[in-house]
Amino acid sequence: MRNTAENGIYGAEKSGKSRLICDYSASDISAEEYSFTRIKLLDDGRIVALSRGNSSPDGAICLLTPVPPDDISLKTALTFGVWSPGEELRYAVAAFNKENKIGARIEIKDYSQYDTPSDRLGGITRLNADIVTDNAPDIINISQAMPYYSYCSKGLFADLGEYFGKDGIEPDDYFGNILDFSKVGGKQYSIITQFSFFTFAAKESLVNETLVKTDRFTAGDYLALAAAHPGKAVFSDINRKQFVIYFENYMSAKFIDKETNEPKFGAEFADMLDFIMLLPEKSPYDLQNADNDIASRGEVRLMIQNDEALLSAEIIPSFESYWKTKAGYFGGDMALLGTPGGDGSAVLLVQNELAISSGSARKTECAEFIKFCLSRKRQENITGGFPVNIDAFNAVMKKAYKVRGVDAASTYVVPGGNPVNIGHISCDEAEYLKEYIEGITSVSRPDLTIQQIIGEELSRLISGGETKEECTENIQKRAALYLSEQTG
Repeated sequence: MRNTAENGIYGAEKSGKSRLICDYSASDISAEEYSFTRIKLLDDGRIVALSRGNSSPDGAICLLTPVPPDDISLKTALTFGVWSPGEELRYAVAAFNKENKIGARIEIKDYSQYDTPSDRLGGITRLNADIVTDNAPDIINISQAMPYYSYCSKGLFADLGEYFGKDGIEPDDYFGNILDFSKVGGKQYSIITQFSFFTFAAKESLVNETLVKTDRFTAGDYLALAAAHPGKAVFSDINRKQFVIYFENYMSAKFIDKETNEPKFGAEFADMLDFIMLLPEKSPYDLQNADNDIASRGEVRLMIQNDEALLSAEIIPSFESYWKTKAGYFGGDMALLGTPGGDGSAVLLVQNELAISSGSARKTECAEFIKFCLSRKRQENITGGFPVNIDAFNAVMKKAYKVRGVDAASTYVVPGGNPVNIGHISCDEAEYLKEYIEGITSVSRPDLTIQQIIGEELSRLISGGETKEECTENIQKRAALYLSEQTG
């Protein structure tokens, strides 16, 4: 039996174990470009397969011939350290290896191989250990589980700003606010190449009716919204425990000053604790359906449109996703509220972010790969997130509002009902979303230790072991001590 995965083609041995017979990364093959089915291994080791990937949408028969490593012309090898690389990175590496003119070849080191059932972050632990020693990969894909600012302050990443203005890499070609998220002390230690964003949302009519201002929403505003509508659920499908996870993952970094590395768990954080305590242990979805049924979750989400719930938590990775959320679940009446903390903006979610090890002897070649990932051609074809290249973003945006007819992007399935054509996003809506993204001032960079501190103190607060004031003070003190040790 033959089957495929993101990293290659596998065969089943008589023992029942799987054996990798074609490594996509080593063969410069991407599953995005070649989606193989009906695979047959020939006696001489060659593979015959049907492909229906981007390179052959109508289908093609492919013959894969094994080549001894010694027969491949020598190239400059660059190691790319990634924890669980997605298809986008695998495709970029495969394409770069085939197209670059500098004689370089990138080899992915997938650190997820060090994960275990008892330690799901084992690969991250190993990658972090390699970064701070002489074993650092040449190129690193930044993970949320890294102490990013600490690594920058210690000079473990190269300043990519040195490559701006050279060989076609111009800062003005990319979203300035997103470039800034990777700057520390004025130096560009990494570059985000793909992103989505997290925000809370509510009916715009409800917000205008209840709150005086609509430019910045604080935790106090969320409390006021809930107090003005006591008969409605705060969220339709988020309980207290789930909200705490959202806070730890997406919002906790907003209470850390990235320049000074000092915690700011003050008055607004205390209001956030009041809001957390307001949330029930079980959401309407929990009460209605004990199983994780997608259709039932969709039905519960319609509580917003039916004026039965106030808020929704949204991750927006594309124009199509935004429009389905607004036109579908919200019935066209939706306001993006951002998240509490700081200036109240939404939180950028990093999907891919590249850095170069300061100890690499091949920084120039590494920079060529980053340039390749930032090119308009590559950026226009990324999936599952927004491109950071402005020209590519504009092209994707235009494609979203220029499309006509009924397709998957314009079809919204009413939970428990029939498909409805909601059309496509308009030019004005698309421009609004672009402006909204340009106004995002926060990025999700959760620190595992800070998350642990918050989780421990919140557990005491929820169980009645300490007051809101004690919880706020303890988190501030413990976070300050930990952060001072990191920069000391």
